[in-house]
Amino acid sequence: MASSLMTNPLPPSSFVFSTGAAFGNHYTTKEVLEALIKQQQENDSFDVDFASRVLDKCGFDFHSFALPLDHIFRRFSREEYLKLRREQLVGLAEQACRTAIDRWGGDGRDITHLF
Repeated sequence: MASSLMTNPLPPSSFVFSTGAAFGNHYTTKEVLEALIKQQQENDSFDVDFASRVLDKCGFDFHSFALPLDHIFRRFSREEYLKLRREQLVGLAEQACRTAIDRWGGDGRDITHLF
């Protein structure tokens, strides 16, 4: 495989991959756990110890969410979910793409495909 790449090099291309995960709201593990416990306070089968262990073991200092802290663990109706996608997630994706292109430093007119 390597020899065929050497004899037939790929045309020069740039690829920019990014997600919206770096945007939105960032909360500490403690804040996320407190929000989860608050949201689940009426759920008798909710296992606080298990949730604590899982969040502690993830090893992240911060967690990214597109939602305010008081909404991250609640159930959404279909209408609420679609509204969230239209109003926030598309904007997060656009912001991620613009930042990736800026960091790339190339000419945006050279971009031929968006996925």
